[in-house]
Amino acid sequence: MRRGLHGANRLGGNSLTDLLVFGRRAGEGAAEYVKSNGYSTEIDSSQLETEKRRVLEPLERQDGENPYMLQQQVQEAMMEHANLMRNEESLQEGLEKILEVKERVPNVKAQGSTLFNPGWHASQDIRYLTQISEIILRTALERKERRGAQWRLDYDGPSDELGKINFIVKKDEQGEIDIERREISPMPEHLSRLFDEGEGHGGEEEGKESQF
Repeated sequence: MRRGLHGANRLGGNSLTDLLVFGRRAGEGAAEYVKSNGYSTEIDSSQLETEKRRVLEPLERQDGENPYMLQQQVQEAMMEHANLMRNEESLQEGLEKILEVKERVPNVKAQGSTLFNPGWHASQDIRYLTQISEIILRTALERKERRGAQWRLDYDGPSDELGKINFIVKKDEQGEIDIERREISPMPEHLSRLFDEGEGHGGEEEGKESQF
């Protein structure tokens, strides 16, 4: 659930704006963070070899899972359990289905070579599809409220407490998904003042309309 420039929504046009503006800002911020904290930009060759082996494994495997079938199962689970209207029981059921697929992902198999091979690409994609699906379900379970486009049918409306919190997703020491609650920084005064002025203007307009 996004709560940012356009509020709590999942509208396509708004998402493109976010991608263009905040994608660039995130990239520049990440680069600056690395430089300012003294991290080395050198990559250990052993790490490269490990990742290369992982990426090529599906092509070398004689038997294994069909990545397209796993993709279909992820899509069906997310459509059924992570749609706009959801509840804790359904979200939990969806999470169990995604975790079951996640266990099978390391055994995907692809035929052919690395050249123009959609099957090999799918064997890579499914790893990230299951990861982001798990993140969506776990954070939706944590946000025990109805807010914006998240219609939790087991809650009546937004929570004042959760309205002050962002959920930050990290990897724990075992490389698994870990969710941290982080308080949202107060809105800068020059921005909050715009909202106050807008409310005042709206009140005047409403007052004018009520006279007729």
